[in-house]
Amino acid sequence: MSRKLTGVLIRLVGLGLGAWIYMSFDISKSLKRLLDIDATVILVLLVCCLASISLRTLRWFLIIRKYSREPRFRSTLKYQFIGIFWGVLTPGRIGETAKALYFSKYDGLDLARNLFIMFMDRFWELIGFVIVNMILFQTYILTQGSGTIPFAQLLLVQAAVLLVGFLAWVYRTMLLRLVGRALHLGRIHKIATKIEYLAADAHLFTILDACKYIGVSLAAWLAYYLTYIVIARALAIPLLDIQVVVAAAIAALAVMIPISIAGIGTRDAALVYIFSLFGATPVAAVSVSLVILGLNLLFVFVGMLTHQYEHANNGKDRHVVGQ
Repeated sequence: MSRKLTGVLIRLVGLGLGAWIYMSFDISKSLKRLLDIDATVILVLLVCCLASISLRTLRWFLIIRKYSREPRFRSTLKYQFIGIFWGVLTPGRIGETAKALYFSKYDGLDLARNLFIMFMDRFWELIGFVIVNMILFQTYILTQGSGTIPFAQLLLVQAAVLLVGFLAWVYRTMLLRLVGRALHLGRIHKIATKIEYLAADAHLFTILDACKYIGVSLAAWLAYYLTYIVIARALAIPLLDIQVVVAAAIAALAVMIPISIAGIGTRDAALVYIFSLFGATPVAAVSVSLVILGLNLLFVFVGMLTHQYEHANNGKDRHVVGQ
Protein backbone atom coordinates (compact mmCIF):
# COMPACT_ATOMS: atom_id res chain seq x y z
CA MET A 1 0.00 0.00 0.00
CA SER A 2 1.41 3.40 -1.01
CA ARG A 3 2.17 6.10 1.55
CA LYS A 4 -0.36 8.48 -0.03
CA LEU A 5 -3.15 5.90 0.22
CA THR A 6 -2.17 5.11 3.81
CA GLY A 7 -2.27 8.82 4.65
CA VAL A 8 -5.75 9.18 3.16
CA LEU A 9 -7.02 6.12 5.06
CA ILE A 10 -5.63 7.48 8.32
CA ARG A 11 -7.46 10.78 7.79
CA LEU A 12 -10.68 8.89 7.13
CA VAL A 13 -10.57 7.72 10.76
CA GLY A 14 -11.62 11.20 11.83
CA LEU A 15 -14.41 11.31 9.25
CA GLY A 16 -15.67 7.96 10.53
CA LEU A 17 -15.56 9.24 14.09
CA GLY A 18 -17.52 12.32 13.03
CA ALA A 19 -20.12 10.21 11.24
CA TRP A 20 -20.54 8.04 14.35
CA ILE A 21 -21.01 11.11 16.56
CA TYR A 22 -23.56 12.66 14.20
CA MET A 23 -25.52 9.39 14.05
CA SER A 24 -25.30 8.81 17.80
CA PHE A 25 -26.83 12.17 18.66
CA ASP A 26 -29.83 13.77 17.02
CA ILE A 27 -28.07 16.13 14.62
CA SER A 28 -31.42 17.61 13.57
CA LYS A 29 -31.63 19.24 17.01
CA SER A 30 -28.24 20.83 16.45
CA LEU A 31 -29.29 22.10 13.04
CA LYS A 32 -32.46 23.59 14.50
CA ARG A 33 -30.41 25.45 17.10
CA LEU A 34 -28.19 26.83 14.36
CA LEU A 35 -31.20 28.36 12.60
CA ASP A 36 -31.80 30.52 15.67
CA ILE A 37 -28.45 32.32 15.28
CA ASP A 38 -28.97 36.00 14.51
CA ALA A 39 -27.39 37.66 11.46
CA THR A 40 -25.55 40.07 13.76
CA VAL A 41 -23.92 37.13 15.52
CA ILE A 42 -22.79 35.72 12.18
CA LEU A 43 -21.23 39.07 11.33
CA VAL A 44 -19.38 39.13 14.68
CA LEU A 45 -18.12 35.59 14.05
CA LEU A 46 -16.82 36.58 10.63
CA VAL A 47 -15.02 39.56 12.15
CA CYS A 48 -13.41 37.30 14.79
CA CYS A 49 -12.29 34.81 12.16
CA LEU A 50 -10.92 37.52 9.89
CA ALA A 51 -9.08 39.03 12.85
CA SER A 52 -7.47 35.67 13.66
CA ILE A 53 -6.49 35.08 10.02
CA SER A 54 -5.18 38.63 9.59
CA LEU A 55 -3.07 38.38 12.74
CA ARG A 56 -1.53 35.10 11.58
CA THR A 57 -0.86 36.73 8.23
CA LEU A 58 0.82 39.63 10.03
CA ARG A 59 3.12 37.23 11.89
CA TRP A 60 4.04 35.49 8.62
CA PHE A 61 4.62 38.92 7.04
CA LEU A 62 6.96 39.95 9.88
CA ILE A 63 8.93 36.69 9.65
CA ILE A 64 9.33 37.02 5.89
CA ARG A 65 10.61 40.56 6.40
CA LYS A 66 13.05 39.31 9.05
CA TYR A 67 14.60 36.46 7.07
CA SER A 68 14.10 37.63 3.51
CA ARG A 69 13.00 40.72 1.61
CA GLU A 70 10.17 43.20 2.13
CA PRO A 71 6.91 41.50 1.08
CA ARG A 72 3.57 43.04 0.22
CA PHE A 73 0.93 42.41 2.88
CA ARG A 74 -1.72 42.02 0.19
CA SER A 75 0.18 39.12 -1.37
CA THR A 76 0.82 37.58 2.04
CA LEU A 77 -2.90 37.68 2.88
CA LYS A 78 -3.80 36.28 -0.52
CA TYR A 79 -1.51 33.29 -0.13
CA GLN A 80 -2.72 32.80 3.44
CA PHE A 81 -6.23 32.16 2.12
CA ILE A 82 -4.84 29.78 -0.50
CA GLY A 83 -3.05 27.96 2.32
CA ILE A 84 -6.35 27.68 4.22
CA PHE A 85 -7.97 26.16 1.13
CA TRP A 86 -5.32 23.48 0.71
CA GLY A 87 -4.74 22.98 4.44
CA VAL A 88 -8.34 22.38 5.53
CA LEU A 89 -9.62 20.26 2.65
CA THR A 90 -6.64 18.09 1.78
CA PRO A 91 -5.88 15.01 3.90
CA GLY A 92 -2.15 15.75 3.65
CA ARG A 93 -2.53 19.21 5.25
CA ILE A 94 -0.36 20.78 2.57
CA GLY A 95 -1.58 24.31 3.19
CA GLU A 96 1.71 25.64 4.56
CA THR A 97 3.66 24.09 1.71
CA ALA A 98 1.20 25.58 -0.80
CA LYS A 99 1.84 29.04 0.68
CA ALA A 100 5.58 28.61 0.20
CA LEU A 101 5.14 27.35 -3.36
CA TYR A 102 2.87 30.23 -4.34
CA PHE A 103 5.20 32.82 -2.85
CA SER A 104 8.11 31.29 -4.77
CA LYS A 105 6.18 31.15 -8.03
CA TYR A 106 4.59 34.59 -8.02
CA ASP A 107 6.82 36.70 -5.76
CA GLY A 108 10.28 35.55 -6.68
CA LEU A 109 11.34 34.25 -3.27
CA ASP A 110 13.62 31.22 -3.14
CA LEU A 111 11.64 28.04 -2.38
CA ALA A 112 14.09 26.76 0.23
CA ARG A 113 13.97 30.09 2.06
CA ASN A 114 10.18 30.05 1.86
CA LEU A 115 10.06 26.59 3.39
CA PHE A 116 12.41 27.77 6.14
CA ILE A 117 10.14 30.79 6.79
CA MET A 118 7.12 28.46 6.82
CA PHE A 119 8.83 26.37 9.51
CA MET A 120 9.60 29.45 11.61
CA ASP A 121 6.01 30.65 11.26
CA ARG A 122 4.74 27.29 12.54
CA PHE A 123 7.32 27.44 15.34
CA TRP A 124 6.04 30.79 16.64
CA GLU A 125 2.44 29.65 16.19
CA LEU A 126 3.18 26.70 18.46
CA ILE A 127 4.97 28.85 21.05
CA GLY A 128 1.99 31.22 21.15
CA PHE A 129 -0.38 28.27 21.50
CA VAL A 130 1.63 26.89 24.42
CA ILE A 131 1.75 30.23 26.25
CA VAL A 132 -1.92 31.12 25.80
CA ASN A 133 -3.02 27.67 26.95
CA MET A 134 -0.77 27.73 30.00
CA ILE A 135 -2.33 31.05 30.99
CA LEU A 136 -5.80 29.72 30.19
CA PHE A 137 -5.50 26.50 32.19
CA GLN A 138 -4.00 28.29 35.19
CA THR A 139 -6.82 30.84 35.07
CA TYR A 140 -9.35 28.03 35.04
CA ILE A 141 -7.74 26.32 38.04
CA LEU A 142 -7.58 29.56 40.01
CA THR A 143 -11.16 30.61 39.25
CA GLN A 144 -13.00 27.28 39.06
CA GLY A 145 -10.81 24.89 41.00
CA SER A 146 -10.47 21.30 39.79
CA GLY A 147 -13.92 19.95 40.62
CA THR A 148 -15.27 19.58 37.09
CA ILE A 149 -12.16 18.46 35.29
CA PRO A 150 -9.90 16.33 37.51
CA PHE A 151 -6.78 18.21 38.51
CA ALA A 152 -4.55 15.35 37.33
CA GLN A 153 -6.06 15.51 33.84
CA LEU A 154 -5.50 19.26 33.64
CA LEU A 155 -1.90 18.84 34.75
CA LEU A 156 -1.40 16.11 32.15
CA VAL A 157 -2.74 18.33 29.35
CA GLN A 158 -0.60 21.23 30.56
CA ALA A 159 2.50 19.04 30.76
CA ALA A 160 1.93 17.72 27.23
CA VAL A 161 1.46 21.20 25.78
CA LEU A 162 4.47 22.58 27.66
CA LEU A 163 6.66 19.64 26.62
CA VAL A 164 5.83 20.10 22.95
CA GLY A 165 6.62 23.80 23.17
CA PHE A 166 9.88 23.17 25.04
CA LEU A 167 11.06 20.57 22.53
CA ALA A 168 10.17 22.84 19.61
CA TRP A 169 12.11 25.71 21.20
CA VAL A 170 15.22 23.71 22.09
CA TYR A 171 15.40 21.57 18.96
CA ARG A 172 14.19 24.02 16.28
CA THR A 173 17.57 23.95 14.50
CA MET A 174 17.73 20.16 14.70
CA LEU A 175 14.19 19.86 13.36
CA LEU A 176 15.07 22.02 10.37
CA ARG A 177 18.08 19.83 9.66
CA LEU A 178 15.86 16.77 9.85
CA VAL A 179 13.61 18.41 7.25
CA GLY A 180 16.67 18.85 5.08
CA ARG A 181 17.65 15.19 5.49
CA ALA A 182 14.12 14.10 4.61
CA LEU A 183 14.31 16.12 1.41
CA HIS A 184 17.64 14.48 0.63
CA LEU A 185 15.95 11.09 0.96
CA GLY A 186 13.36 12.35 -1.51
CA ARG A 187 16.25 13.30 -3.82
CA ILE A 188 15.42 17.00 -3.64
CA HIS A 189 19.06 17.72 -2.91
CA LYS A 190 19.29 21.37 -3.94
CA ILE A 191 16.47 22.56 -1.68
CA ALA A 192 17.56 20.20 1.11
CA THR A 193 21.08 21.64 1.14
CA LYS A 194 19.75 25.21 1.32
CA ILE A 195 17.40 24.38 4.19
CA GLU A 196 20.23 22.71 6.13
CA TYR A 197 22.28 25.86 5.56
CA LEU A 198 19.39 28.13 6.66
CA ALA A 199 18.86 26.04 9.80
CA ALA A 200 21.67 27.99 11.43
CA ASP A 201 19.51 31.12 11.12
CA ALA A 202 16.72 29.64 13.28
CA HIS A 203 18.14 31.38 16.37
CA LEU A 204 18.73 34.75 14.68
CA PHE A 205 15.99 36.81 16.29
CA THR A 206 16.10 39.54 18.92
CA ILE A 207 14.00 39.78 22.07
CA LEU A 208 11.92 42.42 20.30
CA ASP A 209 11.33 40.04 17.39
CA ALA A 210 10.26 37.28 19.77
CA CYS A 211 7.88 39.64 21.57
CA LYS A 212 6.33 40.66 18.25
CA TYR A 213 5.82 37.08 17.07
CA ILE A 214 4.50 35.84 20.41
CA GLY A 215 2.27 38.87 20.89
CA VAL A 216 0.68 38.48 17.47
CA SER A 217 0.28 34.72 18.03
CA LEU A 218 -1.42 35.28 21.39
CA ALA A 219 -3.81 37.82 19.84
CA ALA A 220 -4.61 35.42 16.99
CA TRP A 221 -5.43 32.57 19.39
CA LEU A 222 -7.54 34.86 21.58
CA ALA A 223 -9.54 35.96 18.52
CA TYR A 224 -10.02 32.29 17.64
CA TYR A 225 -11.22 31.42 21.15
CA LEU A 226 -13.54 34.42 21.10
CA THR A 227 -15.47 32.80 18.24
CA TYR A 228 -16.30 29.90 20.58
CA ILE A 229 -17.56 32.29 23.26
CA VAL A 230 -19.75 34.14 20.74
CA ILE A 231 -21.19 30.86 19.44
CA ALA A 232 -21.86 29.52 22.94
CA ARG A 233 -23.65 32.70 23.95
CA ALA A 234 -25.67 32.81 20.72
CA LEU A 235 -26.83 29.24 21.31
CA ALA A 236 -27.57 29.97 24.99
CA ILE A 237 -25.27 27.17 26.16
CA PRO A 238 -25.19 27.24 30.00
CA LEU A 239 -21.41 27.40 30.38
CA LEU A 240 -19.07 30.05 31.70
CA ASP A 241 -16.80 31.76 29.18
CA ILE A 242 -13.71 30.22 30.80
CA GLN A 243 -15.27 26.76 30.43
CA VAL A 244 -16.03 27.37 26.77
CA VAL A 245 -12.46 28.51 26.12
CA VAL A 246 -10.99 25.48 27.93
CA ALA A 247 -13.12 23.25 25.70
CA ALA A 248 -11.97 25.22 22.64
CA ALA A 249 -8.31 24.83 23.65
CA ILE A 250 -8.62 21.07 24.06
CA ALA A 251 -10.55 20.87 20.78
CA ALA A 252 -7.70 22.78 19.09
CA LEU A 253 -5.29 20.17 20.44
CA ALA A 254 -7.51 17.38 19.11
CA VAL A 255 -7.68 18.95 15.65
CA MET A 256 -3.86 18.82 15.48
CA ILE A 257 -4.04 15.01 15.49
CA PRO A 258 -3.58 14.11 11.80
CA ILE A 259 -6.45 11.63 11.47
CA SER A 260 -9.13 13.86 10.00
CA ILE A 261 -10.04 16.49 7.44
CA ALA A 262 -11.17 19.95 8.61
CA GLY A 263 -11.23 18.65 12.19
CA ILE A 264 -14.34 16.54 11.54
CA GLY A 265 -14.61 13.91 14.25
CA THR A 266 -11.66 14.97 16.37
CA ARG A 267 -13.09 18.39 17.21
CA ASP A 268 -16.58 16.93 17.71
CA ALA A 269 -15.31 14.22 20.07
CA ALA A 270 -13.24 16.67 22.13
CA LEU A 271 -16.11 19.13 22.51
CA VAL A 272 -18.65 16.42 23.37
CA TYR A 273 -16.34 15.03 26.06
CA ILE A 274 -15.38 18.38 27.65
CA PHE A 275 -18.91 19.80 27.43
CA SER A 276 -20.22 16.70 29.16
CA LEU A 277 -17.76 17.25 32.02
CA PHE A 278 -19.12 20.78 32.39
CA GLY A 279 -22.73 19.56 32.32
CA ALA A 280 -23.65 20.66 28.78
CA THR A 281 -25.42 18.32 26.36
CA PRO A 282 -23.79 16.57 23.40
CA VAL A 283 -26.26 18.42 21.15
CA ALA A 284 -24.77 21.73 22.36
CA ALA A 285 -21.25 20.48 21.68
CA VAL A 286 -22.11 19.26 18.17
CA SER A 287 -23.89 22.57 17.45
CA VAL A 288 -20.76 24.55 18.34
CA SER A 289 -18.60 22.20 16.29
CA LEU A 290 -20.86 22.54 13.25
CA VAL A 291 -20.66 26.33 13.37
CA ILE A 292 -16.85 26.16 13.53
CA LEU A 293 -16.88 23.72 10.60
CA GLY A 294 -19.15 26.05 8.64
CA LEU A 295 -16.81 28.99 9.24
CA ASN A 296 -13.84 26.89 8.15
CA LEU A 297 -15.60 25.88 4.94
CA LEU A 298 -16.55 29.47 4.23
CA PHE A 299 -12.92 30.57 4.30
CA VAL A 300 -11.96 27.46 2.34
CA PHE A 301 -14.32 28.76 -0.35
CA VAL A 302 -12.61 32.16 -0.23
CA GLY A 303 -9.26 30.41 -0.58
CA MET A 304 -10.55 28.37 -3.52
CA LEU A 305 -11.68 31.56 -5.30
CA THR A 306 -8.27 33.12 -4.64
CA HIS A 307 -6.58 29.99 -5.98
CA GLN A 308 -8.72 30.08 -9.13
CA TYR A 309 -8.02 33.79 -9.58
CA GLU A 310 -4.28 33.18 -9.48
CA HIS A 311 -4.51 30.47 -12.11
CA ALA A 312 -6.91 32.45 -14.31
CA ASN A 313 -4.55 35.41 -14.35
CA ASN A 314 -1.62 33.07 -15.07
CA GLY A 315 0.80 35.07 -12.99
CA LYS A 316 -0.30 38.52 -14.22
CA ASP A 317 -0.11 39.75 -10.68
CA ARG A 318 3.47 38.51 -10.42
CA HIS A 319 5.99 40.93 -8.99
CA VAL A 320 9.37 40.87 -7.36
CA VAL A 321 9.26 41.53 -3.63
CA GLY A 322 11.07 44.66 -2.63
CA GLN A 323 10.77 46.44 -5.95
